[in-house]
Amino acid sequence: MVANDLWELYATGFVDTTDPTQYVALANNQKNQLRETRRKDAKALSLIKATLTKAIFLRIAATNYAKEVWEILQMSYKRIDKVRLAKLQMLRRDFETLQMKDSESISKFHTRVSGLLNQLRSNGETMEEHRIVEKILQIFPSKFDAIMIVIEEAKDLSILTVDELMVSLQTHEQCLNRSSTSSQEQAFKAQDNTRDRGRGRNGGRSSRGRGCGNEDGFGQANSQEGVSNSQNNSKQGKKNSSSNQRYETSNVECFNYHKFGHYARDYRKKQGN
Repeated sequence: MVANDLWELYATGFVDTTDPTQYVALANNQKNQLRETRRKDAKALSLIKATLTKAIFLRIAATNYAKEVWEILQMSYKRIDKVRLAKLQMLRRDFETLQMKDSESISKFHTRVSGLLNQLRSNGETMEEHRIVEKILQIFPSKFDAIMIVIEEAKDLSILTVDELMVSLQTHEQCLNRSSTSSQEQAFKAQDNTRDRGRGRNGGRSSRGRGCGNEDGFGQANSQEGVSNSQNNSKQGKKNSSSNQRYETSNVECFNYHKFGHYARDYRKKQGN
């Protein structure tokens, strides 16, 4: 409206001469001025109608002057101020209860804060930069305590911007992540060294304790060892059984001589010799 030099027509309007007799009675300069005012008002009316949705346009379709349209819209949207105030109160509460999650990165938190501040400002709230900075410094997790102390002591919070604060916090966050990654790698190396010390000279595991599974051939070795022991026990049992039966030959019949009391192997002579 201001850019097109039309705001005055919306705010105050003009007095139009609708009676032809009165228009004829005007001087030439007055007629020219009236025609120019009518042209500008028609332009203002066209601009404002072009910005309305169909539902709103039906409310002002019968109006002929820009000031009339403006007054109708003002009356229709007075309740919007109450809605905006209620939304503003909700956004203020969100800002006061703002907290950073433990799993949230500085970048994501910065995006969330920026979105909230934009909504507050678009609804008429005036947010001073130092107030926002002080609020942010109070809500960070304990892992940022060290950098918070440095920022509060080394920088002037009255002139520190939110973006500058976030850059410092992101740098500190990267250092924390790098330290955490290094600690994990050292822990993994320590575990690997512990496993290596528990292995045998040839890459197998120590014979101490109970093993399970087939990892590093350990389970397979135990399985083979168990089978071997079982076979040895079986052979030993058969040997012992044969030894015991060798001395109990009263019911044994010789295959060569078909007599009782001895085995055929005890006498190697053949039956026909």
